Amino acid sequence: MKHFIKNTLLLSVLGLVSLGVNAQKYIDVCGTRWALGNLQYDATASGENYFQSHWKMASNQWEYFNPVSGISAQEITQSADQLDHFCWGVVGDYATDGESVSNALSSYDNISNGLDISGKLYSDDCITRYTNADRFNNSSIKYGDLAYWATKGQYRLPNRSELATLINEANWQLGYYKATDSNNNQLDIYGYLFTTPSSSRTTSNTAIQFYDDDLASGLFLPLAGRGVMTSKRVGERGYYLTSGYYPESEDLSAGLTDVVSLIRLDTNAAQWSFWSPDYGCSIRGVMNFIWGDANGDWKVDISDLISIINYILGETTEINSEAADLSQDGTIGMTDIISELNLLLGQE
Repeated sequence: MKHFIKNTLLLSVLGLVSLGVNAQKYIDVCGTRWALGNLQYDATASGENYFQSHWKMASNQWEYFNPVSGISAQEITQSADQLDHFCWGVVGDYATDGESVSNALSSYDNISNGLDISGKLYSDDCITRYTNADRFNNSSIKYGDLAYWATKGQYRLPNRSELATLINEANWQLGYYKATDSNNNQLDIYGYLFTTPSSSRTTSNTAIQFYDDDLASGLFLPLAGRGVMTSKRVGERGYYLTSGYYPESEDLSAGLTDVVSLIRLDTNAAQWSFWSPDYGCSIRGVMNFIWGDANGDWKVDISDLISIINYILGETTEINSEAADLSQDGTIGMTDIISELNLLLGQE
C-alpha cells in the first residue's frame, strides 16, 4: 500500500520535473548567506512568503525608508508605519512601540559573560529560550532575535563571528548606487559593498559608483543612520546589529556598561563598534533556510517535493524539517506536500 501511495504521488508530479523556484534569496560573501535587503516594518506588508504580517525585507539592497542622496548626515523623522531601525532583543509589538530593552535584559547579572540571541526567542527576559512549534505565532513571545521572529525562522541576526568575517576577511569598498525612489527622485545612495576576495584582499574608503552588476555580486549595506522614530546620521553612517550583548563594554572609552556589538560604516572605514542596545540600528539578516528547500541544497525544485513524500512514507530521515514544515504546525504531512506543490506552481 505504501508503494502504491508513493507511486501515485510521484506519477502526479511527473509533468512538473522542470519546476523550480529560482529567485535569488541571498548573496554569499565569504561563506555567509546574507539577505538581499534590510529588515523592515511596513504597515502595508501582508506577511507574504512566510513573513510575519507587516514585516518584510527591503526590495533592494540599497533601499531604506526616507533615503538620503549623497554623503550628508541628516536627521530624519520616521513614520510609525515605516520603520527600518530597531532596538536589540525585542520582537513582536515590542519591536515597534519603543519598549525598553531593559526588560529583555532584566537578568543581565546572570549573563555576565555575554549573550548571543541569534535564532532564539523568549517569552520572559532573554534567559529561558522558547522552542515550541508555535514560537512564531505565540503572543507571549516578546524578546529575542527580531530577524528570526519576523521571517519565521528563514533569516536570523548575524552572530559576531559572521560580522567579524565580513569586516576582517571580505573586500570592502565605499561607494554609491544611483537609485530612483518611489517619487521618481534620482538618488545617490552611499554605502559599503562587501565581496569575497578572489586573490589578495582589498579595502577602500575612496567612494566609487556601483552598478547593478556590482550589487548582484556583493553585499551592499547602505548608510541608513541610527535611531528609532528619529534617525540620525542618515546618509553618512550605517549601524548594523549583531546578535551579541555584552554587559561590560569592550570599548571603555565610550563610557557604556551595557552594549551590543555591531559594525559601523562611515566615510573612514567599515569597523567594529559598540552601542547601547536601545539605540535603533539596521538589521541585515543571515539566511537559515529557504522555505520549501526540504533537501537543503539551497534551491527549491521538484526534488524537494520528492524528499517530503519519501519522509512521510518513512523512506528517509534526511530532511530539513524547518524548511519542509510549510504548514508551520510542527509536523510534516500531506498539507506540506500540497503547500510544496503550490510553492512550485507559484501559488504561494
